[in-house]
Amino acid sequence: MRHYRIVGRIALLTLVLFFLFFRLGAPAILEWDESRNGINAVEMLEHGHWRGLWFANAPDNWNNKPPLFIWALAGSFHLLGYNNFALRFPSALATLGSLLFVLLLCLRYYGERFAWLVCLVLLSVEGIAGNHTGRTGDFDAQLIFFLLANSYFFLQYFSKGKERDLTLSTLFLAGAFMTKGPAMAVLLPGQVLFLFIAKNWNRLNGRLLIRQLFLFLLIPAIWLLFINEDQAPLRLFQTDVLNRFTDAGFETPESPSRFSFLFIVLDAYFNVWNYILFLLLGLALLIPKRLDFRWNWKENPLLVYSFACWLSLGAGLSLAATTHRWYFSPAIPFVAISLVFLIHKLARRSWVWGLFGVLLLFTLGRRAWEIAHPPLRVPGIAEKAGAILEDAAEVYYVGPYHSQQVLLYIYFSHPGTLFFPSLQDLPLLKKGDMVVALRDDQSAARIYGGDWKIHYEDAHYWVLEQGETKKPD
Repeated sequence: MRHYRIVGRIALLTLVLFFLFFRLGAPAILEWDESRNGINAVEMLEHGHWRGLWFANAPDNWNNKPPLFIWALAGSFHLLGYNNFALRFPSALATLGSLLFVLLLCLRYYGERFAWLVCLVLLSVEGIAGNHTGRTGDFDAQLIFFLLANSYFFLQYFSKGKERDLTLSTLFLAGAFMTKGPAMAVLLPGQVLFLFIAKNWNRLNGRLLIRQLFLFLLIPAIWLLFINEDQAPLRLFQTDVLNRFTDAGFETPESPSRFSFLFIVLDAYFNVWNYILFLLLGLALLIPKRLDFRWNWKENPLLVYSFACWLSLGAGLSLAATTHRWYFSPAIPFVAISLVFLIHKLARRSWVWGLFGVLLLFTLGRRAWEIAHPPLRVPGIAEKAGAILEDAAEVYYVGPYHSQQVLLYIYFSHPGTLFFPSLQDLPLLKKGDMVVALRDDQSAARIYGGDWKIHYEDAHYWVLEQGETKKPD
């Protein structure tokens, strides 16, 4: 029996490593957050802007989040070089840690088979090891790690009563704040709801809460003491909280959020399992006696906590003016725990478990195929002019940016790229210097009528060198 258990653990670890790291650097860099985070990290390494975030050689007034994740990206670039894999490695590593805490949570309450099934379900969906989470260079994977660690020690405290567990929970919550600011609070309503349902308030007192609050505030306070004047902390809360919940025109929501968000996000991020979850949940609520099913809330604190977290977050995001699917990703592990619990309690026939196994193999196989055949779509300027920019003595970018994705590919080719508003503002160019210019009518007249050699051009960009005007073949 022990031999089979060891083989099973090795097989599970192999699957986890495959789903997190196989072809991690193959997909093209995504526009917006992933690209901007990479640019912030390159700026941090190349120009030493460790206290705040910079973009295109200037303070970043759009990305207002604390710098912990960007520090992790900068460290990854320093160790692994400037490439797609290094951009995503911190997220994959954080997801590995998240799955470890999922295992610890499930082992603590329900045993090893339960823990394995929850992890396999999570690997079979996009909510944890997918776009915007474990396989992209974005904040959410690291946020999920800190919140799962926070949840583990939070539940440990209310089962064992040791203050060190609550202290660790608080420290991980502070880490979540340093990763994504106010988003660290997405599970707090669920935790409060859990305390009400489980009647665990008696373990808390005023002095304990004051100590924990002081500890939590200490880490952000240290960060704020070193923040530069170009990043206003108040903008962090106005952008990520006030505008998001009140301004319907804020950003562009991926899908309507009002009242339907929970169903939309589960369909997207939990996919086939979404329908199984609602079917079993409906049966457990409508005909529990006929199925001989009992919730036994007092004996299942993890189940209470799971339902409290994902239902409260889903309800809260459904009230937001704008939202995106990945905002719900910290709750996906608790959705999986709820699903596997219901399967364990309601699947009493062998054919049901057989069906579950077939469905699990299908969903895991589909995700494996998606990971093995990612969309590539590298911009033409990166594919055809990347080597030219890499060999350049200096690279100057002229004009406003058209695409953050393209900017990051330019940074990867030449991390020390400098930015200028127009061709007239360029310094005296030397032999081997290259200019990436955004196309417009004014610059077109100067380039085609001037002394420029055109190495590359497309609908948006030129790659230029001073010399005889010549279009590329």
